[in-house]
Amino acid sequence: MLLTESRLTGEEESVSSVLSFIRTGFSLTMVKSNPKRKVFRLINDSGRVLYLKLFAPRKFPLNILRNDAAKEYNIAKELEKASIAVIEYLLWGKEKTNCTFLISEGVKEPLSAREFFFQCLINKDKENLSLFRSSLNILISSLYEKNFLHPDFHTGNVIFARQEKKMYLLDPWGIRETFFCTKKARIYLCALWRELYDFLTDDVIISDMVNASLCRKKIDGLPIFEKSRLLYEKERKRHEKKIHKRILNGHYRFSTRKEEEDGIYLWRHTFWYAPPEKFEIDPNWEKVSFASANEAEKHFLSSIDHPAEERIVVLMIRKKTGETLLYYTDNICKEYLQDKNHLLTTLEERQ
Repeated sequence: MLLTESRLTGEEESVSSVLSFIRTGFSLTMVKSNPKRKVFRLINDSGRVLYLKLFAPRKFPLNILRNDAAKEYNIAKELEKASIAVIEYLLWGKEKTNCTFLISEGVKEPLSAREFFFQCLINKDKENLSLFRSSLNILISSLYEKNFLHPDFHTGNVIFARQEKKMYLLDPWGIRETFFCTKKARIYLCALWRELYDFLTDDVIISDMVNASLCRKKIDGLPIFEKSRLLYEKERKRHEKKIHKRILNGHYRFSTRKEEEDGIYLWRHTFWYAPPEKFEIDPNWEKVSFASANEAEKHFLSSIDHPAEERIVVLMIRKKTGETLLYYTDNICKEYLQDKNHLLTTLEERQ
């Protein structure tokens, strides 16, 4: 009903392909939801995958002045023309209620860039870690050399296609083409490295900046990355209270909140923001009791803010009796952290 009763915009072949897909039937799964948008995965019997992004209606006058779907679609097409790897956008549409939407083609064997990175660390997979870095360098280099400024560059906006061994941009909304490459553009493009900074050495990051054409020499990259680091920390501090509140309520990507008979359980998510496979307490976890719930919350939030600690908090339980429990375990990247200089030096030598 959404497509058949909406005005669709896109290349004729793409629109026809989507309508044919819809007519043959498909299964639908929600993969993301927030107050601004919802994303659904559509799969038909032949295995073809499409994604539907549904934007919440804008209030007046933004419903007239801004069209999120059209803007994102047009940006993606500009990136395509510039030969920058971005997922294929097939069409955008607008329905009677002024709700706008996008439909894009799925990539083969997708994995979020963040999950790919941490799986490499957990498995001490040197080959794929090197592939992660080189693929990221290619993507960053293409954005910089084609004069595109990306103000929201992070692992959530990049996906790795395992079959193609290639990285693609997601959610290009906000990317814009400039007349020339600015220092500001380079600072923004360092944001993804800054996001993973706790698990990478400075030398590796600066080397990758050189390989991605953001600087000619390592010494030139140091002030650029330092400004990116300070900007990242400034933004994190600015939103810290709001994010911490959402984490403790289980309304953010870092945690899941469950109410049980004996109290409230707050489960920490994986490093790639996925809920734990099993909501079960491991007998090997270390249990620590706190009389003060506020003190326990500080430890829980600090553990999330500093993910490279050797021991991390994986669960907090607020008992109905007033006691608060924290459960600690070894960092799953502990072996990598202890040996990371050797591992990354080996990668540098191989490159």
